[in-house]
Amino acid sequence: MKSIRNYSLAVQIWMLLAAVSLGISLLIALLIPSTLKSFFNKEIFLTIEEAQHLMIDRGAVNQERFNQLPSQEVNPQDIRKVNHLLILPNGRILPVSKSLSPYTNIIIQDAKTQTEMSQRYSRDIEGKTVFYVIRKGYVQGKDYFIVSYMWGDYRDELVRTLFKRLLWVVLIVVLVSWIPSLLAARYLSRPLVQMKEHVRRISERDWHQPFTLERKDELGELADSIERMREKLIHQDHAQQSYLQHISHELKTPVMVIRSYAQSVQDDIYPKGDLKGSIQVIESEAMRLERKIAQLLHLTKLEYLSEMELSMQPFPLHTLVEDAVERLKWRKPEVEWDVQLDEAFITGNEEQWNIAIENVIDNQLRYARHRIVIRLTDVPGPNASGMWALRFWNDGPELEQKLQDKLFMPYTKGSHGQHGLGLMIVRRIAHIHHAEVRLQNERNGVAFTFFIPAKPPSSP
Repeated sequence: MKSIRNYSLAVQIWMLLAAVSLGISLLIALLIPSTLKSFFNKEIFLTIEEAQHLMIDRGAVNQERFNQLPSQEVNPQDIRKVNHLLILPNGRILPVSKSLSPYTNIIIQDAKTQTEMSQRYSRDIEGKTVFYVIRKGYVQGKDYFIVSYMWGDYRDELVRTLFKRLLWVVLIVVLVSWIPSLLAARYLSRPLVQMKEHVRRISERDWHQPFTLERKDELGELADSIERMREKLIHQDHAQQSYLQHISHELKTPVMVIRSYAQSVQDDIYPKGDLKGSIQVIESEAMRLERKIAQLLHLTKLEYLSEMELSMQPFPLHTLVEDAVERLKWRKPEVEWDVQLDEAFITGNEEQWNIAIENVIDNQLRYARHRIVIRLTDVPGPNASGMWALRFWNDGPELEQKLQDKLFMPYTKGSHGQHGLGLMIVRRIAHIHHAEVRLQNERNGVAFTFFIPAKPPSSP
């Protein structure tokens, strides 16, 4: 059997609405008979009591009067009629009713045990229901009981008639309601069909046509999310194109230099005056090309790691910074180092943090004139574990305002920048570890600060 989920959404909504209307109709069909019977039961008792009061008010309650009444039988033509009986003190019933004879003793017993002045009863006699009201009274100084009764055939006939008519009405309403249900299903599913078509075009990279849906409900919110996704994809596509252009340019230059110098050496021409100088240029460009490729591969790895669960282990951050300073400070011996590090342990990927710190120190060395200051201190954080502030400062030239917010973007370089990827890699590593990075002009120099959680936030 074909699952309902295999049908279109419009058909699913229509089937659901149709099933709901059909279910309600069946529920009504089940409740109507009992509801009608309860209603007509009350009406029958009110009719009986009204006829009984009318008879009493007319003074028709006496033995002679009831002796003159014919025997009460069940005739189909009399099902709407209220009949009356008189129970004498000796237990005799006037007039005699053959139809009630099977339950005469029960009615007498009900009368004798009745404590109220008037009380309602109903009995089933040979498949038929009789409703009767027993009222106490006094006739000629003696206690009498007046029994007024009515057969349930009239009720059953009314219930059957009304039930059939209501059933036809409900059936017609259900069938007619399926047409607007189908229209409503198409109305509700139309925006989803439009969004499906738009997402299909986006999947085929046809994302230049904006998508708007004039709705304020959940469908409108979904459409807004699709539009934001489209805009981000366009931005990402432009960034990717720019990224590829920069890569081509950055890789093309050293390759061209290497090829031209190698061709010149093969032709016994030495652009740098001798063979050794020309070979050194080739080696320098090859090293530059190697570093560029290594950074690109690491950036690609970071993109992969941002989607994967990175291995996190506790490690001493202060030791990592000390080791990086010892390895890299020889590149610029004339620079004075002022390093003060509190003992700090964080949870993260030590290898990635080592790359980030090396890139930052390399950046500091490139711009520092005489002095570099490094501080690692504890600062209040949003949780009980607190945060660590790792701050790098150098006395180099201040950043241009237009570059201050762009240096973390790919291929954005300062005045002494090399590849334009170092700080971008730093920001990606910080983002993976839920850390914040800031770069700003400060005290005749430039400060670069990490704000690192002592413990990474728990995964949801």
